[in-house]
Amino acid sequence: MNSSQALMLIARLAGFRLLVRANRFGCESDLARATHDNVIAVLDSYRGELAELIQLECEAGRETDPDRKDDLIYHLVQCQNATDRNWYDCQPYEIGGWHRSEADGSFFDPVTGAPAIATEVPVLVALPQNRLCGLPSILEAIAEECAINFRYEAVYYRPKPPSAEPYKRVEPFDPDAEIPW
Repeated sequence: MNSSQALMLIARLAGFRLLVRANRFGCESDLARATHDNVIAVLDSYRGELAELIQLECEAGRETDPDRKDDLIYHLVQCQNATDRNWYDCQPYEIGGWHRSEADGSFFDPVTGAPAIATEVPVLVALPQNRLCGLPSILEAIAEECAINFRYEAVYYRPKPPSAEPYKRVEPFDPDAEIPW
């Protein structure tokens, strides 16, 4: 992806961000507002990554030192490869996000409001599209134009209990101590 393609994609992402933000004002529930916020966060992260690529390409173009320029171009190519790889490997995103349950694994189901329990395996909660206040049609357009996909679910996971021994104590160095070997 070159800088002009990245710039066009940034403009598309900004337009979709504005559309999702405007649609959020008509939301009737906390669940719908939270899903809108999650979509905005994903779009912002992609826009930031693309802006960094453009900045790095401009910096490499301005560099006059040939060795530094080669280093910047190498770094740019690695970042472009990582962006291409991450664009598809990390998808689809859970529209409801990832949430920690309480220490005992309990959480409230965002759809029913009933208490639920998270086990050692994360719990997926399906989110009904009809309760998202028009967001599914926007997500279809985002998937078509920007190749960013979302699943209609939220993930709840149980936090790991704290270790009984949080860290191993390291004895201070004694220069007069006997060498152990």
